[in-house]
Order: sequence, then C-alpha cells, then structure tokens
Amino acid sequence: MTSVDEMKTTDFEDGSSNASIRSHLAARIGNYGEGSGELASSTWVSEFQAAFASSEAAEELISFDNIALAISEYERSMVFIDSPWKDYIEGNNNALSNQQKQGAILFLTSVDDGGAGCASCHSGDQFSDGLHHVIAFPQIGPGKGDGDGNNDDFGRARETGNRNDRYHFRTASLLNISATAPYGHSGAYETLRQVVRHYDNPRGRVADFFDQGGWCQLQQFADISDCASLYPFAETNSNQALQQLNRERDNNTALFQNTQINNNETDQIVAFLQALTDPCVEDRDCLAPWIADPALPGPDGMQLNAIGEDGDLL
Repeated sequence: MTSVDEMKTTDFEDGSSNASIRSHLAARIGNYGEGSGELASSTWVSEFQAAFASSEAAEELISFDNIALAISEYERSMVFIDSPWKDYIEGNNNALSNQQKQGAILFLTSVDDGGAGCASCHSGDQFSDGLHHVIAFPQIGPGKGDGDGNNDDFGRARETGNRNDRYHFRTASLLNISATAPYGHSGAYETLRQVVRHYDNPRGRVADFFDQGGWCQLQQFADISDCASLYPFAETNSNQALQQLNRERDNNTALFQNTQINNNETDQIVAFLQALTDPCVEDRDCLAPWIADPALPGPDGMQLNAIGEDGDLL
C-alpha cells in the first residue's frame, strides 16, 4: 500500500516516507488527526473496539500495526486445504482418479527419470519452495521499477539489484490453483494446460502467445480499443527473459528443464493440479463466513462486492 505501482498511486502522499503514508492511512480509518473527515461515514472505531475487545480511543486503537494485525488474522483464517489430494495422502485411495494419480507421478518425478520435474520447485505442503526462479512466462504489462521506459518487469532483481536475479519470480503455491486463473506473474496464461505446455517448450509457447495476438487475446483486454499499442516492447522483453533462462541452463543453475511430455501426459498433470483445490473455494455458501454481507454498506460505505459476468454475486 506504500507502492505507487500497486496501491498508493501518486494522488496520495506523493513523495512521503512509508511511515508517513501508513500513519495517514491509520488516521483516515480512525477518523482522527490528518485523516479526520476523509471518509464520508465511518464506524471503524466501534468495529475495532469490538474486534480487539477494547474501549481505547481511535488514536490508540486504530494504528497501522493493528490494521495489519486485523488483516493478517483474516487471511490466516482462510486455510482451504481439504482437497482430493489431501484426502488421498491421508489414506483414501479412491480420492483421485487414475488420470490424477498418473499426473501426480509425473509431477513428482524428475525430468531425468522421465517425469515433468515440477516438484523441483513446487515442493512441500504448499507446493512451493518459497524461492525465486526464472520461468520466462510472457513479459506483458506495465512492469515495475525498471526505469528504462520499456515496461520490463525485472522481478526479484528490482529488490536485490543483482543482475543475475533478473526475471526471477517467487514460486507460486499450487493450492487451489484451478480456481486462481490467470496464471504467471503477468497473468499471460488463462488455463493450466497453457502453463504446463510452457514448461515443455518455453520459447515455442512464448512465440505462440505473440503469434496468436499476445495480450490482446486475453479476456482482461477484450474491451480495450487500442490494445495492440499498449506494450510495444513486450515481445522483446519476453525474449530477454528466455535468454536469461538459457544462460542459467548453460551455467547449470536453472532447476527448470524442458519436460518433453506429450499431450496425454499434459492432461494427466492438469488433472492432478485440479485435485489440489478445496471444493470450498468454489462454493459461495461454504465461503460465506469470509464474505462481507452484500446487503450492508460496510464500515465506511466503500465495501466492494464481487460480481460475475452475469451480474450475480460471486
């Protein structure tokens, strides 16, 4: 929320320190000090008093630390791991289909042993090693912090300043992956099948992506009239990411190897990935405890209620 590129924009506290930005946000929510009156209506004080079982005044109770604590507790409560895969590893041999079991074997088997090698990075209970790797997904979007005007997203290198970290992104968890499209740091792939095929031939899949219309083929750009002119350097940037991957392969520092799997094996891996999703995340009734009541305006009248293409609540 202190980042211009992500949440803050240049309209709020432009040029201020991170500490000043956070203090101002807390004052806005608490309706005190420099944030007094910035929200047209607010019941946040009573909400915080109830949540923290406190009678403290807003100035003491609604601090940035307590805001972060409240959000983190909400996030911490959302543990959706009751997937068919969890059921299977806990002893129910019928929890997965034969196709999903074959996909699991490919996923967990190294490339050298004839598998897809996915678990080299997507490991552990969360299916992520928590580290950063270059995968060379298509480089589309505005980028962040590149400073050269070419909309290039340098990934981890932006934080470390290390040229060797360029185009490295953290390994995503695969829990509930079938419900979290689009995929990749830029949302360039719309289906799990596209993602799996990228691992088989990244250069070929990136070329296909741009040959088929690039970002303009994606749903999120469907209504953009001048779509093709948005990111003129996207293909060049994508090729640079591929070159970085090739350098790491030449240096034997890349865990990502071409999988050389066929179409049937691709289907098996996709089927396995679908088994990592807890059915609750696709059931509004099951998710109801985590969804704000759409009949209410929220504590400050600015509550967002998600709807689908048909206008129905998600």
